[in-house]
Amino acid sequence: MTALAGLAPWPKDSGKQQGYRAIKGGRAVVRRALSRATLTALRRKDNDLSRFYYRLRERSKPGKGAMVAAMRKLLLPGPAIARRGTPGTPPGVPN
Repeated sequence: MTALAGLAPWPKDSGKQQGYRAIKGGRAVVRRALSRATLTALRRKDNDLSRFYYRLRERSKPGKGAMVAAMRKLLLPGPAIARRGTPGTPPGVPN
């Protein structure tokens, strides 16, 4: 799921060399929709997702990294909810 949305970290390693991990690829439409949904959820300070984001920011995580982590947290429960066929909201989304 995260690779399809372009949120999976891809390593830049070769042999013994250890590079950095960067997100890339995926569907731009899905990534854009997730980022807008995450930004909307972060505007409200009283939900789990915004508390998660600001907790990461307090630990000196860069803004984009914290945003991607929040987007992944919003994305991952979706398939489980669809598979079960039960209504539900991902964590951090206000009811």
